[in-house]
Amino acid sequence: MEDSFRSKVQSVGNIFFEKVNSTYSSARQSFSDATRGIKITYNIQELQKEKDMLEKRIGRRLTILRKQNPSLTQKILDDSVMKKYFYRLDILSDNIETFINERKSRLQADAQ
Repeated sequence: MEDSFRSKVQSVGNIFFEKVNSTYSSARQSFSDATRGIKITYNIQELQKEKDMLEKRIGRRLTILRKQNPSLTQKILDDSVMKKYFYRLDILSDNIETFINERKSRLQADAQ
């Protein structure tokens, strides 16, 4: 009698543990999905700040080059600092676009 009671209690304990573990796993996954959306938004904001700062630097550099030489176009294309700025600006723009597209796809998936 005691063995059957013990096995029933163990079975109930096992079932309870499985349910708690299952609930914990799904809650952890939901939390992870939610925090990913927050991270994406934060990354977009940080990249946008960096892009804005870089655009200001480009503007300052263009002003300096314009004062140095009125024939600005060729000097801009040959300037190594400007090439670095434009290269970084392209990377930032691509990263921002990637994160925005990921956020849109996540929001559309949540809406469905």
